[in-house]
Amino acid sequence: MDPKDNKPIPYYAQKIIDLIEGTPGASNISLAEAIGRDRNTIRNYVTGTTSIKLDDLERIAEYFNLPVADFLDPSVITSSQNSQTSDTTIWKQLLKEKDERIKELKDQLEFLKKFYEQFSKGA
Repeated sequence: MDPKDNKPIPYYAQKIIDLIEGTPGASNISLAEAIGRDRNTIRNYVTGTTSIKLDDLERIAEYFNLPVADFLDPSVITSSQNSQTSDTTIWKQLLKEKDERIKELKDQLEFLKKFYEQFSKGA
């Protein structure tokens, strides 16, 4: 929590803090290096001083081998009582679909690699 404005830090910031603290060898510095940012940027993200950029969030998720959706606050990502879909819900769904598509593409690439290896053995 930032004592200046008395606001809680964003969910993604606490998630990053928890992952850094729970991952051997992880630190603000190692994370910054892995995603191509300086440590001040990471500090600003985890303190909530700066809103995180989607491309950085994707890189951080990749660094910890997690889907981006894991960094979104589940309490915010629920249907409202009047059944309107929030932007956050749509964003989470899009990110989930993107993660699923990436997995599909990786699976297809692995299949093609195995196919090529077998084909080249027979040729």
